[in-house]
Amino acid sequence: MDLDTAERRFSIVDCAISSPGEDQPWFTLGIRLHGKRFDIRVSPSNFRKSPCRTQELYNHLGFLMADDQDSVEYYDDQDQSRDRSMDGIGYRFQGVTVYDCFAWAVDPCFDALERLAPPPPRSLKLTLNHFYATESFKCDLLAVGDRLFPGSVEPRQNRLEDPIHQTEHLDSALPWTTTSFPFFRPEDVQVIHNFDSGPHEIFDSDPERVRVGRKDLFFKALDPDNSHLDLIVRREIAVYEKIAANPNLAGLRISRLYGLVCNERNQLMGLLLHLIDTETPLSCAVGPDTPQTAKDRWSRQIRTTVAAFHEAGIVWGDAHPGNILIDDHLDAWIVDFGGGWTEGWVDRDKAETREGDLQGIERILEFIQTGVGVEL
Repeated sequence: MDLDTAERRFSIVDCAISSPGEDQPWFTLGIRLHGKRFDIRVSPSNFRKSPCRTQELYNHLGFLMADDQDSVEYYDDQDQSRDRSMDGIGYRFQGVTVYDCFAWAVDPCFDALERLAPPPPRSLKLTLNHFYATESFKCDLLAVGDRLFPGSVEPRQNRLEDPIHQTEHLDSALPWTTTSFPFFRPEDVQVIHNFDSGPHEIFDSDPERVRVGRKDLFFKALDPDNSHLDLIVRREIAVYEKIAANPNLAGLRISRLYGLVCNERNQLMGLLLHLIDTETPLSCAVGPDTPQTAKDRWSRQIRTTVAAFHEAGIVWGDAHPGNILIDDHLDAWIVDFGGGWTEGWVDRDKAETREGDLQGIERILEFIQTGVGVEL
């Protein structure tokens, strides 16, 4: 959700909506405020003598339930609108954004929430724990007449803030328990941040640039929604093991694993990778003004790197421009060794094969020269 930074005071996490068969409709909005999680439940059962506010509730619920949100999220034409009905109550929305829905429910509660989640002091050393092992609270949005206000804000049992670390897709035979790479706890991984951008923006997105000791690194969090997470993690760590063990790959411009981050339950939270200066995807670096010398340089580097991979018995696995980064020196780096395939770049029956790599490379090189390819 690309929201206007100037108007944000909190970070959107997720939302849940009642099913059509339930007696009373509702929706719950999850936000992150200064490192703490809040779930705000909204239901007409908590609105008293509030016809206008109730209508607003249904307007926002209707938007959240819309099948095609993209068609209404930036619906700015005031002569057009969408009208629907639910349980005999009509709802109408136009010019509505996701942030509008959240702000409507969060703003009346904001002061109460911020008392529990004040802005962090500038002297605070933030770690991954501040982002993922945080306190969590819940409250109801209430209305009497035209006034919206929060109910009591109650703590939940401490839990991982985002499902990003609820690795239920990972097999119990953990592949990282025998890896040669070191392990780190989230409290030992400092998050590099900029307080000058505003304290609310520090927690606005998941941390990426981190520091362990004096080493600046990139934190690659796991994707909890991927049902193939176990296979991806196993494959990626295995490839990094081969890279680390092969001296012939030492000079290649490829991402390299530094270590792994596990929580107190020994669940893998993410990977720590060596930084690549100014990570611009190739898909964004190629344009009408790209010098031919840069195009030829990238093509040559990509061919050389993949050839060395294949000679070492390693398959890249997901060849597409988004998995190639261009650094400050205009050099091309190959990243992401979790396998898989991307439609339009590698045929599905060639996924995670040498043949698939070569097919993807040829299409990538054509994209570099022409700027034409599959939109990622």
